[in-house]
Amino acid sequence: MSPVVGAAFAPHPPIIIPEVGRGKEQEASKTIEGMKQLARKTAQMAPDTLVILTPHSHSRGVLTVASNHHWNGNLSQFGCADVQLTIQSNTSLVNKISEEIGLSRKNLEMDHGTLVPLYYIQKEHEVFSIVLIGVGPSQSDALLSVSQSLGDLFRKQDEKILILASGDLSHRLKQDGPYGLHPSGPLFDQLVVKAFREKDLDQLKSIEPQIRENAAECGLNPFLAANEMVKGLDREIDLLSYEGPFGVGYLTAFIHCNQVEHHPYVQVAREAIRQYVTAGKKIDPERDLVEIMEKTWLKENLRKQAGTFVSLHVHGKLRGCIGTMMPAYQNLIDEIIQNAIAAAVQDPRFPSLEPEELSNLSVKVDILGEMEVVESTSDLDPRNYGVMVEADYKRGVLLPDLDGVDTVAQQLEIAKQKAGIGQNEDMTVYRFQVKRFV
Repeated sequence: MSPVVGAAFAPHPPIIIPEVGRGKEQEASKTIEGMKQLARKTAQMAPDTLVILTPHSHSRGVLTVASNHHWNGNLSQFGCADVQLTIQSNTSLVNKISEEIGLSRKNLEMDHGTLVPLYYIQKEHEVFSIVLIGVGPSQSDALLSVSQSLGDLFRKQDEKILILASGDLSHRLKQDGPYGLHPSGPLFDQLVVKAFREKDLDQLKSIEPQIRENAAECGLNPFLAANEMVKGLDREIDLLSYEGPFGVGYLTAFIHCNQVEHHPYVQVAREAIRQYVTAGKKIDPERDLVEIMEKTWLKENLRKQAGTFVSLHVHGKLRGCIGTMMPAYQNLIDEIIQNAIAAAVQDPRFPSLEPEELSNLSVKVDILGEMEVVESTSDLDPRNYGVMVEADYKRGVLLPDLDGVDTVAQQLEIAKQKAGIGQNEDMTVYRFQVKRFV
């Protein structure tokens, strides 16, 4: 179970703080509601530490971690010294970041990129420390690489961690905005919002540097870094709000990292896919799984046999599905390994899975029960039973509980089409139950 519980994406205009806006903040009501939702979601996760990524630390490096022990921050530069926040640094985690990742350390001020999101979060969740990281303006692969390393480090900790990416989108949405209007401004925001709506934040990497520069944005690097830090975790992306009331784009979003461990069957499938896709290697259960699986469980399943199906999804869309109705390999573990690799690289409907897709890959393993001959369609139920239809050498299979398959007639028709069985051909119908593991 990963200690990284999620990632929050927040804008940081001081005007959305009522003490600063003095009524004008109501023009950004969608953003304020998004910030309140973000704060409530953060409180539900109850993180011990917030890792805050701010683009306004005046750090020129790729990433710089603050060496401060604590902060007393306020918004006096925006005419509101009464808004004050006092917060402690997680110095233990800062030391680990410096020692294991090699990030440079320096004293960083608590800028508005930090203060504005914390203003809302502290109203819902008070007891936490922070790690403040300044995100530089450079557009480089180093940002992604270092962020991945930080994500790996955070997953080894024994505390709950939430990533907070602070950043505004384009500052060039309106002629009367702070930087005027540029065609790249609205275009940049459309691309970012599209990535969140389609729950595919890797799209952010494809935004052209010239569009970024012309849009005068400050949020993309923190967003990219946060996405890399939570990669490989099961996650749900929720776009909370977007608007640009003052000529600047404000987006709020939240990634909830599901705190569930995969079933061992799924762990086997994922490891088989990972090693084959990245190294072209087929794993040996008794050699490669001993270190990551419980020995008694592994020994028991190396004696079992069953048909299996392995289904792959990326961003909620089918990416491969291959299976065996009857045991085709020496044991159940090998059955899963073979079908997992086949689903990744041999499903004729899809190109082979690429290594960069692994971080967004969802895997399901179905273990099939015994086949039973069906005498009447009244014995079928598309929610509880899969079907196999057979005519001579032709055979078609359909798993149970599939979206859009609600009736027995639909289930049988699809299975017949898969088998190439004609409408008037005699056929034998079998039913089977499935245990699904995720």
